[in-house]
Amino acid sequence: MRIRLVTGSVPPEVCGVGDYTWRLAEAIRSKGLDVDISVVKRFFSSEASEVLRGRQGKGEIVHIQYPTLGAGYGMASQALSILRPCVVTLHEFSRVHWLRRVASLPFLLRSHLIFTSQFERGHAARILPPIEGRSDIIPIGSNIAPCAADSSDVRSEIVYFGLLAPKKGLECVLQLASSLRVRGDGTPVRIIGATVPKFQAFADAFISRCAENSILLSLNETPGRVADLFAKARCAYLPFPDGASDRRGSLRALLAAGVPCITTAGRETAEEVRNIVCFADSPDAAALLVEKLFRDECYWRDLSHRSAKYAETFSWCAIAESHLRLYTRFLRTLHGGN
Repeated sequence: MRIRLVTGSVPPEVCGVGDYTWRLAEAIRSKGLDVDISVVKRFFSSEASEVLRGRQGKGEIVHIQYPTLGAGYGMASQALSILRPCVVTLHEFSRVHWLRRVASLPFLLRSHLIFTSQFERGHAARILPPIEGRSDIIPIGSNIAPCAADSSDVRSEIVYFGLLAPKKGLECVLQLASSLRVRGDGTPVRIIGATVPKFQAFADAFISRCAENSILLSLNETPGRVADLFAKARCAYLPFPDGASDRRGSLRALLAAGVPCITTAGRETAEEVRNIVCFADSPDAAALLVEKLFRDECYWRDLSHRSAKYAETFSWCAIAESHLRLYTRFLRTLHGGN
C-alpha cells in the first residue's frame, strides 16, 4: 500500500491542517508504509499532474486534506477528486462560509469522507444522507509533541495558544489580564501563537494592546519551544466564541501536555470534554478559576491527569491505525473486494 497525502500547505507555512498532514505522514510511516506528500495549490501545476500520473494500481491511496490556507479557495483538490477515486478529510464543514460548502460538493458526492467528529458528520449528512454510509470519524491529534515532564519546571503562567486572527476570543484574553490586575493578581499571561499574512494588520494592532496590558508574547515559535512553554503553564485560557470542540487542535495540544484548560461550552462540546475542562462564560469567571487552579494543588493535579489520560484517545499511533484500517477497506471496495 502506498499513500499520497494531498494538501495545500505544509510546515513551515502557518496552517493547522498543514501541520496535521505532516504529523499524519510521520505516524503512518512509523507503521512501515510508504507515504508521499503532494502540495497542490493549483490544478494546472506540476504537483497536480504528478498526482494524476501516480500509480493507478491496486495499492495506491490518494488522500486529500481540505481546506488549507495554502490552497485558499482554489478548486484543485475538487478537480483531483473527480478524476481519481480519493479519500478526503473535511477538517471543517459545519461552520464554514456557504461558498466553502458548495465547493465541497464534489467531495460529498464522490469521495470516501473522513470527519473529525460525529457533529461534523451529522451536519453533512443532513445535507446528503448517503454520506453516513461512506464516511468515517477519525479525531485530530495534537500538532505539538509534549515534552518530558520535569519536576523542576515551575508552572507559573496562564497561556493562550492559537493564531492571532479575528474571532478567536483574543479580546477575552485581554479582559482576563485586566481582571487579574484589578484583583491584585500578578500572575503572568502569555499568548503563544502565530501570525498569518492575511490578518497581519489585526495582529499588529493586537500586539500593541498586549504591550499595554503587560501580556507576554511568544509568536511563531518552533514546536519544541511551544512544548517547553506548555510545560511551564499552570493553566490555559481558550475562550472559543463557539465553544470547545473536537476540531480544536489548540485545545488538544494543551490537553496532551497535561495543562488544565479553562474554556467555553458550545453545541459541539462533547460530553467527554466536559468532564476534563473548566468552563467560564466570562473573563471574570475565568479569573476565579485561575485563582482556584493556583491555590488548590489537588484540584490542579486531578485536572492535569485527566487531561493527559483523555489525550491518549487521540494519540498519533491510534490515529494512524484508524487510517490504515480505512485505507484497507477503501481499496477492497475500489477493486471489488479483491
